[in-house]
Amino acid sequence: MSHSVERRAPAMSSAFALLLVLVALAVTLYPLARPVRRRLAQRIGRVRELEERYRSALADLQDIEMDRQVGNLAEGDYEEMRERLRLRAAGVLVEIAAEANARARLAGVLGERTNGHAAVEALPRASRRLALGPVVAGSVVLALASVAGIGALYVRLVAEQNAQAPLSTLVAQHAHTVLVGTGADLWVGHHTGMLRSGDGRTWQSTLPAGDVMAVIPLAPRHWLALGHELVWESLDDGSTWAPVAHDLPDADIHGAQLIGTDLYAYVVGFGIFHTRDGQAWQVLAPSVNGNVTALAALEGAPTPFYLAMDGKLFRSFDGGRTWADSAGAGNLALIGQVRSIVADPGLNVLYAATSDGLFQSTTAGNQWIRMSFKGAVAAVGVKGQVVGLVDDKNQLFLSRDGGVTWGG
Repeated sequence: MSHSVERRAPAMSSAFALLLVLVALAVTLYPLARPVRRRLAQRIGRVRELEERYRSALADLQDIEMDRQVGNLAEGDYEEMRERLRLRAAGVLVEIAAEANARARLAGVLGERTNGHAAVEALPRASRRLALGPVVAGSVVLALASVAGIGALYVRLVAEQNAQAPLSTLVAQHAHTVLVGTGADLWVGHHTGMLRSGDGRTWQSTLPAGDVMAVIPLAPRHWLALGHELVWESLDDGSTWAPVAHDLPDADIHGAQLIGTDLYAYVVGFGIFHTRDGQAWQVLAPSVNGNVTALAALEGAPTPFYLAMDGKLFRSFDGGRTWADSAGAGNLALIGQVRSIVADPGLNVLYAATSDGLFQSTTAGNQWIRMSFKGAVAAVGVKGQVVGLVDDKNQLFLSRDGGVTWGG
């Protein structure tokens, strides 16, 4: 039985590759049957969108180049990020070339119609078909070239997904949060407690009980565990825990983010609060009307906040006073139900865990890139190029290249 399954996988991949070819041909040739002027306008709009995506990729490449020069990015991390961004830019260039060529052909057809409409209409139908022959042939060549580029990206994606393997399966109920600590240190907060691992393979319970929504390294050896009616601390690097005496109006915390020495948390029914020690808290923004499952923040003045709420993602650029959708648009949009959102403020990167995969944004939530991970994601954590996630089967996956590959 297992051998038949293994034989079926390449056949399915071949069928999908053939489908890609047919789709690319159809996309390129179908516009020939539509009004030229309308097609030209649509092509122009599409090229502008692609050019914006390409400029975004180039800007990200410039950013990591600057980070490397000033010493904020290690050489290994730089190489990995550059490869990922160059691949993204190359994919956009393939689409730009196809759209630009199609636009040029349409503009030529439109000019010929404008200057000699009567003469063209006077041509016999057979002659018109002959005149369109080179255009159709050029379209086929262009489509095949586009498919070659798309096919290369697809083959690489399939290879990465086939190599995807979990490090372990957790004994946990509904993972809420993942924290990537120093070295191989990993933490997972879930519905009935918290787990800790030094290698991602063997785990131990480190909190007796509690619905843990966030794990925060507040200071050396000083940790906070926050969640449903839960504000606990450890002063011995997570070995023992005790409740914290605090001045919060309620201890039902759904998500937290540490930026430097500033800790931000969302308290259900009361809003976003700030602290530096876990004891004295200050309210920053009122509560929102919805079920918040996670909070993230990036560096800025005021601090940009992000909430995973009711299966969607929202952001605020005015300190939490007003909120707007942050799902992106078009091919750079989030899909699926957003379950969690995390940030690495140092790299200005966001990761969104959804029911339809993992997404990354380096544009403060304006645009999103779907990562190679295949499956529904319950919780995710990030520290530099190390990304850890738990899927809906309680499997723990780890990536050491910013979410490109997920090997065991």
